[in-house]
Amino acid sequence: DTWNRCYNGIRQASIFIQYADMSIEHSAEEIIDLKAQARFVRAYYYWLLLRKYGPIPLVPDEGFDYNQSYEDLELPRNTYDECVDYIAKEMVLAAQGLPLKRDQLSITRPTRGAALATRALAMLYAASPLMNGNDDAYAQQMTNRDGKRLLNPVYDNSKWAKAAAACKDVMGLGVYHIYTADFRSTHSIAFPATIAPPIHPEYSYKNFPEGWQNIDPFESYRSLFNGQVTAMDNPELIFTRGKNISGERIKDMVIHQLPTVAKGWNTHGATMKQVDAYYMSDGTDCPGMNSEYAGTPAYQGRIDTRPRATGYTTNNTDHKPLPNGVSLQYAEREPRFYVNIGYSHAWWAMGSTTESAKKNVNIDYWNGANSGKNHSNNNVYNITGYTSRKYINPQAFFDNINSNRLEYNVLNVKTKL
Repeated sequence: DTWNRCYNGIRQASIFIQYADMSIEHSAEEIIDLKAQARFVRAYYYWLLLRKYGPIPLVPDEGFDYNQSYEDLELPRNTYDECVDYIAKEMVLAAQGLPLKRDQLSITRPTRGAALATRALAMLYAASPLMNGNDDAYAQQMTNRDGKRLLNPVYDNSKWAKAAAACKDVMGLGVYHIYTADFRSTHSIAFPATIAPPIHPEYSYKNFPEGWQNIDPFESYRSLFNGQVTAMDNPELIFTRGKNISGERIKDMVIHQLPTVAKGWNTHGATMKQVDAYYMSDGTDCPGMNSEYAGTPAYQGRIDTRPRATGYTTNNTDHKPLPNGVSLQYAEREPRFYVNIGYSHAWWAMGSTTESAKKNVNIDYWNGANSGKNHSNNNVYNITGYTSRKYINPQAFFDNINSNRLEYNVLNVKTKL
């Protein structure tokens, strides 16, 4: 019910903006901040609607006279560009009254960066080919009753420049930067020693940000998503709603992905196409990428004709972080692959369990394996042989009596520069 919720929120925000100055409970400075927050959420609701439905009606800020007839109250859809222009202008106004940072108790409230980043994202969408100069058959049909085109058929290259400038406004705040974890020499299954990228004459011997000598690329990525880095400590986080609530919590997603051995539901499967999308550690494509689509016109020129790697690892050291007995097609992949993808015979730490036999276990998904079909409940199991591990903390383990899952900060509304 996005439509109803967003337009109700737009109405409430507009009423608040009109009457907030009457408050006798807040200081002038607090009222400026609160009105800016209301202006932000009003424009953000429009952004959510635009992103989901395309061109939408922009409601007058002053509201309607509800005594009028339905015909008088009926609004046509605004064009996509009109919607983006409104969102962009409102976010600039909101940014003027919003602070650069929030304290711990207000971490979910918008900041100046949140307003400017939403503006930049909306302008980026407006510059993209789908909305900028699109004159295909579908775009030609997208009109109001009077024939007004809702998508501009004339390409405007200046939209890219405006979007870039809007991104630069966010970067110029000096608030956000890439999070990095330190190089680690100690090793455990849960926290493996740093695997240095392939030697590069320029970057391998310089510290971040000029190089990667002093950082752990794997942990720099992993800890942003699995609860190890809080919202307050995450310099990449521009806007968050904090910890998820109700049935939409990240920890509820995690239990779907935990293997049967961890008493998880073991139901989320990643596809081969997703697995192949991750690069090799040297930045090249995965050999055999998209090979299952050979002969499909849509994949012409997008298939790596090199054969996939065959065979298996024979020890725990030659192809770190792969243990012994893992398919070599998973060897020498980029760090994000090992953070995000659970594949057969990968290590799972499951550090919070009190069952020692279930700590540091190799998980397998084929029929007959410890998390395969024959160990499933009610014939529910991981059907692809791959799962997502992106949000799974090394301590994660679940049972119906005692949950040791962690709370997670929501990153799905994050904008990364």
